Parts: sequence; structure tokens; C-alpha cells
Amino acid sequence: MKINPKLAVAVLASLILLSFNCNNANAQLGIRVDGGVVDYKAVQLSPFATENFYTPAAQIGIDYDFYIKGKFYITPGLTWSYRPAMITASSFFDIESMNPNTYVLWSEWIHEHFLNLPVHFKWNFEIRPEKFSIFIFCGPVFSLGLVSQATINSYIRIQNLSFHVMGKYNYYTGANDLEFPSYTLTQEGEETLKKAVDDSYLRHARFQMRFDAGVGFRFANRYDIVLGSDFDINNRLVGNAGSNSTLQSSYYYIGFRYRFWEW
Repeated sequence: MKINPKLAVAVLASLILLSFNCNNANAQLGIRVDGGVVDYKAVQLSPFATENFYTPAAQIGIDYDFYIKGKFYITPGLTWSYRPAMITASSFFDIESMNPNTYVLWSEWIHEHFLNLPVHFKWNFEIRPEKFSIFIFCGPVFSLGLVSQATINSYIRIQNLSFHVMGKYNYYTGANDLEFPSYTLTQEGEETLKKAVDDSYLRHARFQMRFDAGVGFRFANRYDIVLGSDFDINNRLVGNAGSNSTLQSSYYYIGFRYRFWEW
């Protein structure tokens, strides 16, 4: 699923303006800190196989809790998140099934930095007014990738020749400084190998959208504890790997919010 950036920005702007312009709106500024685990799930379609990679992650930011009407709130925000991971696959992504003369065994460190614009639709249920309430929330998260690169350590075989591949790889632009130690290659041969690696590795758009949902507990109308999860709605793989496989991530987190004032 491809996201139209202009349409996404328009939807985000409309939701925020709705919050600010509501005649009945009362708002609270809050700071938020989240910590949790990211699950990178890889699925190969034919033959079917799955593999999961887990990594700790964190994000910080601010949001505004706008009261609209009844139990309904809209909460736009701004966060920065960091999600590192060591992704490996020894039997996954059977590239040989796509190209009989090629396969890749790979491992890589990825470092993802995102600037996020979450927009939560929130329903608040007061259990004891001014003391304790429970709320549920859901909504889109518009994300802009800031700095994302992979450190690659891979083996690739082409027509019975095996090569060791090392280097840095930017999976937004495809730029890389890959090297092939212990092998003397012509320039044409090196470019062929780089293209094979580039076609088979993690790639995704700099602008993307995820979906976020969870439940929260509010104390004294100031302190929130939330349990939530967001997940990709786009396949992060392109090229040969993306034609037969998907890679998506889910972020499971526990978070704290402190709200300063209401107006």
C-alpha cells in the first residue's frame, strides 16, 4: 500500500485544525516517554515461512489532549523515536526460488530514526471524576525517516561463486559503500554484485504511515500510564525480495504522560 504524502499531510492538518477550532475544546499539553520492543516480522510467501526479530526501542515527545464532546478527545502530537535492530536470516528469503542462480544469506544492523506525527482519537471513561479514568485510543502515525542505515555482513552466491559482502547501506536512497573482501573483482563484476545485494535488501520510503492503538489509565487528571502498539501498513522490501516476501514492524510499548495545564 503506497501512501500519498500530499493527501496524508492534508488529512493531518485537517485533524489538527479540527482540534484547535472546536468551540468546546479544552486542551492539555503533555510530555510523553515510551519504551518497549519492536517486532520485525518477515513473511515469505512461497514457500511459506516466517521469522521474527526483536529489539528494544524508545521515543519521546509532546502531545495536546483536546476535549471535543462527551467522552471524545483528539490528541495530535510530535515524537522522535529510535529503533535499532540486528536482523539476520540464514534460511529465510529463499532468493534462489526467484532467481535459480542467486541466493543471499545476510545479517545487518539497522538504525531507524523517525520524526512522528501521531493523531489519536481518544474515548475517556471517568471512573472517579478528577481522580481516576480509563481511556482507549487509536489513530494514524505519520512518520518521516531522519537517518536510517544498515551495517551489512552478507554472503551471496551467483552461479556457484560465493562472495562475502560488507559495508554501509542507506535503505532510503540505496546508496552504499559495499566491499567484497578477499576477492579481486572487475568493476563490472563489483557493480553486478552491488546491484544483486541492493535488489534483495531492506528498502522502504522515507515517508510512511503506521497505525497506533492502545489503552491508558489517568490519575489525578495529570498522570497517564498507557499500553499501546503501532504497526506498519507498508511492505519494507522492494525488488526481488519484495516480490515474494514482506517485512513489517510492530512496536509494543508502555508509556508515561504528564499533562501540565488545561485551558
